[in-house]
Parts: sequence; structure tokens; C-alpha cells
Amino acid sequence: MLNRNNIFVSLFLIICILISSHIQAEKKKYRWIKISGKWEIRRDFKESFLIETKAKTRMWGNSELINHNSIISTKPVKDYTSIRLSIEILNPISSPVEDMIFFSAKNLKEFYAFKFSGDENRINRITFINSKIKDTRKRRTEKWNFIITELVSKNHTIKYNTVYRIEIRLQEEDVSLLINEDYIITTYAPDILNEGKIGFSNRNAMLRISDVKVLKGEEIIFKDDFSQDAIRRYKATVKRTKK
Repeated sequence: MLNRNNIFVSLFLIICILISSHIQAEKKKYRWIKISGKWEIRRDFKESFLIETKAKTRMWGNSELINHNSIISTKPVKDYTSIRLSIEILNPISSPVEDMIFFSAKNLKEFYAFKFSGDENRINRITFINSKIKDTRKRRTEKWNFIITELVSKNHTIKYNTVYRIEIRLQEEDVSLLINEDYIITTYAPDILNEGKIGFSNRNAMLRISDVKVLKGEEIIFKDDFSQDAIRRYKATVKRTKK
């Protein structure tokens, strides 16, 4: 009887350890936090990828990231020199189509981004933008308390339903955008951009992202091949008041 009790106790302790390990693994696995939209991890015959399928957005006014469908890394990345990924813009539903790769994000209102803009036929413009808080004295939840500055832009065609290899490269005081290894934009960076959270946004089209790598030189310091679902999704809850 004593041996049986010992077995039960041992099994109980093992189960507790396994549950605790699972909980800790669940806490550690998140690489992304969904801000808005419908972000999913999927797999086709070639690879795993991150995709946003809602496409349609509303102008909530809390930040430009919330005005788009956006997802952001859970933790900031430090001392990087380049961000590399594959991107595909799919099935536009209306105009304007807008997609962003944002980085150096301190919060949802302070970040830099390369913004891809177009109509229902193609992306035709790329803009390097900065979002800043307009009045720091106001509450964090204040709507429209941010300003978007277009720092430089260039006409450039990107086709829908076509995969492009993107690289954002930081060199001394310059930031560059490369598409399929070709320099598209190179401009002076007004701030230090190699620290902060990174993420992706879209409006009026589906956005597919794969093979994300953040590097310091040739050393990979952050990567995600989306082989696992690493998205943290918050569910809105409504508090009921007693009558």
C-alpha cells in the first residue's frame, strides 16, 4: 500500500512538473503580439508563413498601427544592422492599398517604417515615414495624438501575388531599402534606428510574410520561420455591472 501511495505521489509530482514546464514554454514561445486584424500562421507545400487575411480596416485613431491591421514583436531587438524577409501582397479588395514594415518602435505611436502604397492594380509608391506623439502631455489613450511625417518617397512598382525579398539595411547614419537585392531608397536616418520592436501592417489587401531574420552583421539575432504559432492574441472582455 505504501509503495502504491509513493507511486501516486511520484506521478502527481511528474504531472505538476510537466504542467509547469508547459506553462513556462507557453510564456516563452510568443514572438509576436497581434495589435489588430486577423493574423495566422499557415503552411503550404513550400514553407510556413505569417498571413493577415482580414484586409479591411477602420480608422480608430489610436495610432497608425491600429488604423492598419498590425502585428508587432513581443520584445525589442537591439544593435541590428539589417532586417530581411520575404513579402507578398495578395488579393487587393479596394483602394488605397497600404502595407508597412515598421521598426525602431518604442510604442504604437513612435516608430519608423517603409510604407508601400498603391491602388487595386499594383503598388506604385514607397515612402519612408516616421510616426511621433504629437503632445506628450496628453493621455496615452488620446485619439489622433500622433503625427506621420513622410521623410522620402519614390515611385516604384510592386506586383500583387508576387513574392519579393526585402532587406532594410542600416549603415552608419543611413537607412536603405533593398528589393530583390536592388537599392530602392537610401536616405539619412534622423534617429538611431537599430533598437526597438519590429512588425508589419496592411490595409485593403492580404499580407503574407515569411523567413524573417534580424542580423547584426552576419550574425542572426532574431528569426522566425513561422514553423510554430508564436502569436499572442488578446481577447476583448466586457465587464458586466450589477443592476
